[in-house]
Amino acid sequence: MKRFNNSPCLFAICNIHLIVAVNCNWTRCSHLADTAAVDCSGQRFDKIVHTAWLKAPTSEFYPSTIGGQVHLLNLSGNAFTSISSSSFSSLRHPETLEILDISHNVLMFISPGAFKTLSNLKILLLNNNQLHALDRLSFVELESLEELSLDSNPLSSFPDGTFASLSKLRRISIMSNQLSCDCQIADLLRFVKDQQVQVSNRTVCIFPHSLRGMEVARLNVKTLKRSCGKGGDFNPAVFDLEPSSRSLIVYPGDEKNITCKVSKSNDVQMEWVKNNVPLAQSSRLFTTHYNDSEFLYLKLCLNPVTWEDEGDWTCYVEQDRSVLRNTVRMTPVLVNTVHCVQEWQADEKGEIIWAFSKQGLVTAKCPNGPANSKAYRRCKHGKWETPDTSQCAYTSPLIKYFLTLLQDKRTSQYVNELFRIKRRPFKMSAYETRLVGWLIGNATGLSSRQMLAALNFVLQSEFARTELNGNSCCFAL
Repeated sequence: MKRFNNSPCLFAICNIHLIVAVNCNWTRCSHLADTAAVDCSGQRFDKIVHTAWLKAPTSEFYPSTIGGQVHLLNLSGNAFTSISSSSFSSLRHPETLEILDISHNVLMFISPGAFKTLSNLKILLLNNNQLHALDRLSFVELESLEELSLDSNPLSSFPDGTFASLSKLRRISIMSNQLSCDCQIADLLRFVKDQQVQVSNRTVCIFPHSLRGMEVARLNVKTLKRSCGKGGDFNPAVFDLEPSSRSLIVYPGDEKNITCKVSKSNDVQMEWVKNNVPLAQSSRLFTTHYNDSEFLYLKLCLNPVTWEDEGDWTCYVEQDRSVLRNTVRMTPVLVNTVHCVQEWQADEKGEIIWAFSKQGLVTAKCPNGPANSKAYRRCKHGKWETPDTSQCAYTSPLIKYFLTLLQDKRTSQYVNELFRIKRRPFKMSAYETRLVGWLIGNATGLSSRQMLAALNFVLQSEFARTELNGNSCCFAL
């Protein structure tokens, strides 16, 4: 695998500026016939629409109005927020397009198969957008693509197989202030090494601390594969947030503290980040380290809470390049509001979405149980009170059984009972996976052989990566 240096020519469209308007007045784009290039940059388009109509809003862009065989299409500097699977299907000759520039927009989402009609596309510029994540099928069928720029997007990781169909890719650049060099980019690293893709030297790690500033091209795949705790050397008995909820309603003007706790061990580093960006600490927003005989703590202090605190707050814990993470979503609301915001709840009774509601008693259909069973929750002064789900049935007999074990505190039986269940591990739900992981972490009197067998059991669940990563072995419920 090669690396290449910063260059003003990288991913440029040869600095072509299209100035001759030919037959494109309706779309406000300019067309230079000699180069088969169309420039639609800086036109304040915010939506790509499949079918054109006579009284269309000027903010909509219609690929179907672009005539001729176009080799270069410049859509940079607009206000597009998403690319759908049909966005470019109405181009008259999609097979001739070789360069597509959608940089400097506000893209937040790219649908699976968004570019599948562009079979001969060679250069795709998506830099300077707001892409937080990519679907693993975002680039499917782009088998001719040679250059891809994802610079200046808040990307932290990529699903396995995201780049698998890019068999001719030769250059890629992913400069991001949130890039996490852990097991979640191992597939990307393996791809660029196997395909000998040149990775720009701007593509560097931000997390973990020990790799910050390291060029991704210099990393080792085996090191990354064991860097998320599973199968590595860092499997703490406890890794939790207090309060343990995955979503928190907070109130501007109030003080809010969230504590990250991990079992005590040598050479452990802890860090809080917001939306995967390191914190700029101040007198209002700061973190505090402390410890006792059993645990290490990193307390996040917000005093006062502001509207800007909305987002995902993640505690990273690192030891010898193995990384765990635990995230809570924070949503500020007005204290004196007469409404409660929508909130998602998931527990042993299943998932309930409590809708945006006025003050008073709110009902929701039980996810499990008799047809007329309901859950109740009171909205009071803009705050949700504890829900009553007594009418709801447990998600599964397995969950009910293990919760009974927990209540009786029969820790020595946890793993023995685990091996007696008939449910195959790969069929366990997300909550069942989390619960079984917690039981394993709290079991007592286990031999090394029993513990390894138990861990092997739970790691076969399809939800092991999402439910156990960052919460493994003594997971918080």
